Amino acid sequence: MADKLLDLQFNMGDSVLIKESSPESYMPGCRGSICGLRSIDSPGLAQGFDQLIDSEHYLVEFEDGKALEIPKSFLIFNSKL
Repeated sequence: MADKLLDLQFNMGDSVLIKESSPESYMPGCRGSICGLRSIDSPGLAQGFDQLIDSEHYLVEFEDGKALEIPKSFLIFNSKL
């Protein structure tokens, strides 16, 4: 099986803002930096994140060193960090 090509919206090191409309667990309104990426490839993971299979999730690191995996749909590019 060939690897699925991802249509990357963000690159490593990009600054992002978590959308205000995102679930509280994703820290809405906070800013961070992209430090990882994965595509959700199993039904269990998709259900756990309440997302579709093949959705893109980015690992976002915050100033305090905490990092969260957040679906692409909850992120906005932020050039002001």
